[in-house]
Formats: sequence, structure tokens, C-alpha cells
Amino acid sequence: MKNLIKSGLCVILASTTCGAMSAEENPKELVLPGKNIPVPKDIGTIRVREAGQIPAGMENNSPGKINQIPTVPELAQTPETIDKVHRLEAEGEKLFAAGTPEKALIKWQEAYGMCLEMKYVEGQGRALTNMARTYLANAHYVKAKYLADNACEVLVETQDKADLGKARVALAQAYFGLDNPVLAGQQLELALKDYAQMSTTNARDSAQLTSLCAGVLIKIGKYKEALMFNQASSTYLEQAGDLHASLAKRVASTSILLGLGLYTAAKEEADRALATAKVSKNPVSVPIAMASIANCQYALGEYSTSLKTFEDCSKLIEKLPANMPMPDLSKANFELGYAHALIACGYPDQAKAHLDVAIPLFKKTSNVLGQAQAVNAVGIIDEGQGLHEKAITNFHEALNLQSVANPKNERLQLAISQNLAASQARAGKNTDAKLLLAGCMQMFTRQKSPLKDPVLECRTMLALGEVLLKLSENDIAKARLKDAVTLAAKYQDDSTLWQAYTLLAKLAQLETEPETPVSELLTSALSHFRSPQAGVFPSPERLNYPSTRQDLGEQLVAMLAKNKMSQQALIAAEQLKDELFIVEWNRRGGKVKPEDVEIYNDLMTQRAHLHACEDGSPPSLLTPEWQKWMTRFRNLVEENRRLARLIAPLPMSVEQILVAVRNNKATMIDYLVGENSSVVFTMDGTGRLSASVIPVGRGRLKEQVNALVNGMTAPQGVDPASGERMLLQTLYKELIPPVVAQSLPNNPEQTIVIVPDGVLYNLPFAALIDANGKYMIERHTLTMAPSVGVFMDSPPRYTEDQSLVVASGSQSGDDMFVQLFQPELVTRMVGKETPVAAISDTIRGKSIVHFSSKVPLHEKNPMDSVLPLAPSKDDGGKKVTADKLFGLSLPSDLMVWSGSSIYGKDIQGNAVKVFSCGLNYAGVRNVLMTLWAEPSGDRQAELVEFYKSKQAGLNQAQSLRRAQMLALSKDPSAKSWAAFQLLGPGF
Repeated sequence: MKNLIKSGLCVILASTTCGAMSAEENPKELVLPGKNIPVPKDIGTIRVREAGQIPAGMENNSPGKINQIPTVPELAQTPETIDKVHRLEAEGEKLFAAGTPEKALIKWQEAYGMCLEMKYVEGQGRALTNMARTYLANAHYVKAKYLADNACEVLVETQDKADLGKARVALAQAYFGLDNPVLAGQQLELALKDYAQMSTTNARDSAQLTSLCAGVLIKIGKYKEALMFNQASSTYLEQAGDLHASLAKRVASTSILLGLGLYTAAKEEADRALATAKVSKNPVSVPIAMASIANCQYALGEYSTSLKTFEDCSKLIEKLPANMPMPDLSKANFELGYAHALIACGYPDQAKAHLDVAIPLFKKTSNVLGQAQAVNAVGIIDEGQGLHEKAITNFHEALNLQSVANPKNERLQLAISQNLAASQARAGKNTDAKLLLAGCMQMFTRQKSPLKDPVLECRTMLALGEVLLKLSENDIAKARLKDAVTLAAKYQDDSTLWQAYTLLAKLAQLETEPETPVSELLTSALSHFRSPQAGVFPSPERLNYPSTRQDLGEQLVAMLAKNKMSQQALIAAEQLKDELFIVEWNRRGGKVKPEDVEIYNDLMTQRAHLHACEDGSPPSLLTPEWQKWMTRFRNLVEENRRLARLIAPLPMSVEQILVAVRNNKATMIDYLVGENSSVVFTMDGTGRLSASVIPVGRGRLKEQVNALVNGMTAPQGVDPASGERMLLQTLYKELIPPVVAQSLPNNPEQTIVIVPDGVLYNLPFAALIDANGKYMIERHTLTMAPSVGVFMDSPPRYTEDQSLVVASGSQSGDDMFVQLFQPELVTRMVGKETPVAAISDTIRGKSIVHFSSKVPLHEKNPMDSVLPLAPSKDDGGKKVTADKLFGLSLPSDLMVWSGSSIYGKDIQGNAVKVFSCGLNYAGVRNVLMTLWAEPSGDRQAELVEFYKSKQAGLNQAQSLRRAQMLALSKDPSAKSWAAFQLLGPGF
């Protein structure tokens, strides 16, 4: 909702009331007596926009009294008759509040008749106003207009300014229903003048009037003015003791602030709502306030925090009394907000389930605004899963729903149109995308009331330029991209600039004599690509561009490599991979150590807020704040590089990388996997760096690696060998082309460090077969590094001894390798009896930590992987998940997971990457884990050989090679020996 709140989808509803009734919805509670308080004299003057003509037939209409029959017998005004009128008014109010306006009308008509007979003018005016309200409730605006008009003329002769004010508000509502905001605004202004003339007034009456004013102002698009009245209404209701109704007004104010892009102010208002809710006796109050806070956290980019708040709120809603169900519209808004938070945190399937609840409720309540937003969210989920046609259908539906929403909002139209165009472009329907984006551009260029948002304009222009490039309309594409550069440079929008320069470089490559050299355009693109403002921070509601930052960034790296700019290509590739990991860590709610929590949360929250502010301010206005953020981040890099790596890519140079490779006497192979092609970098001890583009992309590699790993995990008795060897040979040819192979060391003891990307984390490189039919492990010693930065920053060994902590399922265990260690150097932990909090103390000073229990790693969210450990006392008996381990201090030279496995049909490499990076942050230098869990018997022999080699003085990488060579000599099938993956420096 963060972006679409600004676009207008949540300006009125915004998933915030969640069951609270506004003053308009609960008139019964607003007419009870309360404490008299003074009315503020500076309540303000309403300024309304100039409108079109007054509706036909009403130009010369002037208020006139309802015709009275002169022969009606008079009724004496006595305390008894006036009291009866009051009783009729109260009975009508109860019926109106109960949702039966027709019955209420009968009571108020009877009261009106009595007042006519008594010549009780004040009663006549109130009855006319009340009758107008019943017609307003049924959208009979013409009848309501005449009744309210007569009420005003009757009451203007009295001194009862409060009743006159209510009549004017009813008349304003009728004018609004008749699509005449000018006269509606005039009546509201008169009502406020009448109201301000009163020395004292009833708090509830004050709340009702200010609430009605706010409602009308919202409907005519005057949100700032409406905010003032909503906040005043909330104050009056608090003074009247109606805390739940006051809460509803605070939540409504929060929605308005979100719609205005004032996210921090909205969060402050939501916090005040929660304070009010905590002293309210209504059990619905706290969930309402918490949902409002969750929406604000979401708008501020605090996605994981927002999801946690929604989860807590959901638990409270489940405990509500059966006789207090949440209203349909409030339920729909809550489900929508929850779904958006789930999308942001990478749970599309769960989000879809919540949207399936929300959409029928929006239909039931005829709320097309909410329905449009929910259908748009479904389209985002479909597009994220590569279901382009389904996404296009949903975006079309959302756009159609938006077109009938009232009030109209072009930002909403633009947001959904950009989503639709991006999806069309990704599906290859570039002509459709071009026409749609060209229509969007007209919003900014038309002469009458153009949309004034230069950042949105240059980003829409950029998207149009990219689509034109896909259509080979190069001259027009170049013009649009140059226009985007000009406008984006004015407002310092690095997000647009790096993409525009990249696309201009693609165009320049096609020209015989380019206007600007390709290398110059690539250099400009790279300078803006590195900006934190341009960094990846995906929106859960907007696709923004035809290409993602990942896809276009990979194209930038490939062009740099092809143009002999290998050093620049390497730095860009590492930044891109680091960004993707940081986003994954952040949105999954990765844990950090207690001593790091404050600075981590502060920097992550501040950055999220800066990105959120771009919805309402051009980046040029945020530059000073970004500079402050960068200064704090650089200071953290100096103090705590491991923590800093979880926040943003660390600055580094190619020279620093080459020094690290040379000092470790290693050769490094670094991959960046693209959509249709990939880039591979090689660095050796002599300081040589090369970059090559290889013709294999993400889709083909995922298919190949999935087939390989699924074959490895096939049940016993199923022979996967028929295609396994051919697949391993093919992967070697694709990933180790001649230009890379010639850089590999001849000495088999010299370490090769492989820095994988994406699905390559799941590939057992040791099992790849070269042109001579040899497994790669037969010729080379291998290790992996989660990133170049992790390899560079690897600390020296913690201890030189061979101490071991082994965690198994039982005290005795069946781990043969334990017998190799001196008994006094072995510490046993029974996993399910060892509290996770005790691990830090247990492993302190130990060289090796070995977990032998089976640990299936969740591919979609590795942090949810269940570990064989006991929960701490504060965890309430919950299972221990991987994220708990990442937040501990675990200084260890080697952590072995001999029972780990990856599973799932769509394997992306997330499990191995996140698991190893999380342990690296905790302090583990090397992680040895397995990709599949069977056969366990062969694994025991492999582990024994591994530990024997370590005790003989070999490092981790050399020991693993020796163990795998021994296993290979017994059974050449990769399934029996190639499961282990070593991640770390290997020594």
C-alpha cells in the first residue's frame, strides 16, 4: 500500500478502521449529553475549488417553506407536548442507528406534525433536518436537499445555532450528492460560522459536526482540511468519554496522513490511537489501533515489522467475542493490509489466501476502491511468479474498477497502468505497453490541469523509452531516454539515471558512429547505479519498469564486460548480488546480535523511510539526509564489517580483491547469472582479472541444476546415472569455458574459490566433468564463498587445537568420527536437550562444531528451517529456527551440518546462501553442509576421512577433497560422494 496510498487507493479506506465506527456510522452515540466545552474560534474557513455549472434545473431554485395547511388545529406548547416531541426524536434516532431509516422517518414525521400544530419552530427545524438525513441515507439527494433547505430557513429565525449548523451540514451533504461541491462548501462554511458563534456547546454535538465536515471534505478531495476536522472530532469525543469513537477518528486521521504521504506523522497519530485504545473498554479498540500502526509501518518500508504487527493483530481479532464480529468492510481492509505485508516479506501464497477473503467482501460492500487495490495485488503476485497473462488480466480488471471509483484519482490510474504496461512488456506485448505508457505521458503534458510530479514523469518516460527500444523504434526511444535523463538529472533521481544511461548504451552499441561513446555512457550508468538511492528496494505494489533492477543490472554488467571494463563490471556484479541478499535478509526479518540491534534497526529504518519519502518529495530534497545516512554507514563499516554487510553493499576496490586472492594463493571464479546469459570473472595469484559473457541464463541453469539435485535425492533403487554424467559434462562446458579453464591452476592442491550466484549455490561443482572425462575434484581443490566481501574479510583462525563440539540426537550418538578426537577435546550436546541460548558458551574456544541430525532447509525462507535444538525459556516452547542461531555469537573455525538437505521443486539457491551468510555473520569462518541427506552410511566414512586429514594438518578444502576422492574411488556416482558443499576461505 505504500505507493498506492499515495496514488489514492487508500486515501479514504487505507485498511485502518478495522471495525471502528466513525461518527457518521454511529449517530446514536453522538447525541447523548456530554460535557460542555468551548468551540475553537479559529476552526478555519473552508476553501473549495471552482466547479462547473450547477446541475440542470436547480439554477434558480431558492429555499422555500413546505406548504402548510392553514386549517390544522393548534396544539398547545406544554412541557408534556414538547417532551413527547423529544421522545419521538430519540426513538427515531435509535431506529436510524439500527439501520431502519424508513421507520425513523415515520417517527420524525410525527414529531414534525406536532411541532407544526404547536408552532414549535426549533422542533420543526430539527425534524426537517432528521427527515433529510433519512433521504440522504437512501441517496435521494433532491428530496434531502429541499428538506434540509427548508430546515435552514426555519432555523435561521431562531437562536439555536447548533441545530442550524446540523441543518446546513445535511444540506451540504445533499449538494455533494448532487455533484455540486461549490454550494456544499458554502453551506459548510456557514455551518462553521454559526457554530463558532456559540459560547458553549455539547462535546458530542461538536464531534458530530466536525466529523460530518471532515467526511464531506474528503469526498471533494480536500484532505488537509478534512484532517483538521477529524482531529478536532477525536478530541471532542475523548472529552465526551467515548474513547472507541475517538479512536475511530484518530485512525481516520492516520489514513488521511498516509494519503498525503506524511508517513512519519501518520505513525505518530496511530501511536496516539493505540494509547487511546488501551484505556478503552471496547475489546475491538486495540486490534483496530494495531492494524493502523501496521499500515504505517508498511508505508514507511518497515515490512517485516509491519507483518509482525499484523500477525499480533490477527491473534487479537481471533479472540474477539462472538457477538462483536468485525464489519465486512473493516475485515476486507484488514485482510488487504495483511496481504500487502505478506507480499513484501516474500509470502505470495499466504498473501493470495488473504486477498481471496478480501475481494468478495469488497464486492459485497460495493467498495470498488478497495477491490481495485486487492485485484492489483493479485496481479503483482502473478507477475512475480512469471504468470504474465494472468497478471495482465488482473491489472486490466483493476484498471476498470478504478475507472468507476469516486472520487477519481489519476495517481491510482497511473500506478495500475504502469503495472499493466510492465507486465505486457515482460510478456512480449510491447505495442500494447507502448500505447498504454504513451497515454500515461499525456497526464503530464496536457495543457489543462497536468499532473505535476516530475519524478513520476521521468520514470514513466524511462519505461516508455525502454519499450520503444524493445520495438526497435530506436530514434524515438533515444529521444525519450534523453528527455528522461534531462528531467531526472534536475531532480537527482539516480534510480532513473542509471537505467536511462544503460539503455542509451545499448542503443549506442547498435550505431556505427554513436553520438556519445559507449564507454562514456556505461561509466555514467555505473556512477548512478552505485547510489544508495538507486539501490534495490522493490515495491510490493508497483512494478515500476519493464525490467527489474536485477535484470537490467545484469545487462549493465555484461556490457561492461564486453567493452573490456572488467574491473567496473566486477564491482557492479558484487553490488548487485549483495543487494539481493540484503533484501532477502531484511524482508525475512533476519536476526542480529543483541549488541547490534539498535544500530542495525536504526540504519535499516532510516533507509526505508528515505525510500518512502520519495513518494512525496523529489530525491534532490533528500540528498542531505542520504549523505548523513552514508556517513553513519561508513562509520559502521570501520567498526563492524559483518553487521554492515547485512545493511548495504560494502565499498571495495578491485585492487583489494586481487590482494586477498594473491595472499591466499588462490584462484577465484565469480559468477553473475543473468536472464539469458551470464558473466563469469576469473582472478588468479598473478593479479590477472578477466570477464567473459557465457551464453547460458537463469532459466536453463535452474532447469539443469534442479534435474541434477532431484536426481541425487531420488529414492534408493532409482538409477539416475543414465543422464547424470551427460548433464555434469554439459554444465562444465557452459560454466567453465576455455577462457576460464586456462586460468585454472595446474597444482591440484592450490585452492579455487568459487563465488556462485542464484541456483549455482546448489550445484556440486566438485562433480562437474571436464572434456577429459575427469571430475573437477580430481584436478582441483575447491571451496565456495558466499560473496567476494566475505572471502576478503575472513578473520584468522580462532584456535589452533582440534577441539570438537558435536550435537547429535542422543547422548551416545553413532558418529564414528568422534573416536578420532581425544576425549578431553570433545564436548557432546544432545540437540533437543540443549537450549539454543546456551550454544554460545558451549562452543567458545572450540575449533569445530558438528551437527549430525537431519536439518531440511526451507528454500523459500531458510530462516524458518527448524534446528535440532531446545527453545529458550522466553520462546514459549516454540521450535528453534535458523534465524535464532544467526543472532548468536558463534566464533568457530568450522561448523559442519552433515544432515542438511535442500528440498522443493523450485530451487533458487536461497537456502544455501542465506544459511551460510547468516552463520558467517554469527562468527563462523567455514560452513560445511550437505545438499542431500542420503546415503548416510557412505557419509560416515567420508566424514572420518575428512577429520583424519584435518588432524594430519590439511586445511578444510584439502581435507574435503581427500575425503571425496576416497569416496569416489569406491563409488563413482556423484550421489554417493558429492553432497558436501564447503563455504568459506577453506583454511
